[in-house]
Amino acid sequence: MKNTIIIFTMIGCPYCVNLKNFLVESNIPYIELKIHENKRVWEQLVKQTGLRHLPTIFIKEGDTDMGPVYVSGRDFESNQEILDIIKKYI
Repeated sequence: MKNTIIIFTMIGCPYCVNLKNFLVESNIPYIELKIHENKRVWEQLVKQTGLRHLPTIFIKEGDTDMGPVYVSGRDFESNQEILDIIKKYI
């Protein structure tokens, strides 16, 4: 079962750019979903978490639509912290 890292981002978000660059440097593959292009999915995620913080990470478990969601400021404070979390799933 292969998990997929999905990062919700927004154009002009420096925290999003910083995290994406950090993951590339750490050889962590991910899929980026820009919230303005994926409004329905983003609104569903906001409804589940109650937060609109970016970047937000969804770890999609295998071929399901299930998996944990990690919100910046709530679940992680630094790139290293989210990297350590992500590594548990890949």
